Amino acid sequence: MKGSTVHPASARSLCSKDFESERALEVHKKSFAHKPRDIACPCGCDKAFKLRSSVLAHLASGQCANSPGVGRREVNASACSAGIPGVIPNPTGGTYERNWPTVASERSYNSAKRAYECFLCEKEFRLLDSLNQHLTSGAHERAQYRCTTKRCGQEFRGLSDYVRHLEDEVSSDKDKFRRLKQMSGSWTQRIMDNLG
Repeated sequence: MKGSTVHPASARSLCSKDFESERALEVHKKSFAHKPRDIACPCGCDKAFKLRSSVLAHLASGQCANSPGVGRREVNASACSAGIPGVIPNPTGGTYERNWPTVASERSYNSAKRAYECFLCEKEFRLLDSLNQHLTSGAHERAQYRCTTKRCGQEFRGLSDYVRHLEDEVSSDKDKFRRLKQMSGSWTQRIMDNLG
């Protein structure tokens, strides 16, 4: 590719991608692209992950074969009991509960749009399974986590999103971010131990 930048020779064995600029190369090198999948699912299924946030997303999805009954609600309840900084208190007490059904039926099909439609946000889906996945996700829940670093305060619906934010170190308060990132490893382990 004309004018492209490649990984230095030391990284060539990992990746043979070409990049349009030095900046693109630097972003790629700082990404998790070459990190091994060395974090096992705490419930003992055969999945392995690159990031702690991915483990939490796996558990929150309710798709872990070895942990039936574990989903977003259980992960979030475990986070509350683990004393994680950044958990936004629920003014009604307890965990955040849904007040709508989490399973759609064929009646969700809108023939005028030729798609299944979410009754909460009107988002359209080609497949009923996709609509049901959307309904069981955190898409319509209120934020339960807030980044506690200065000048950030970003809110997140799911713990995996919050931990991923910390893993990405996108805050301008780098020292506190590094401390939170280190702490998030122990939080994640406590949560995984509670669920596993």
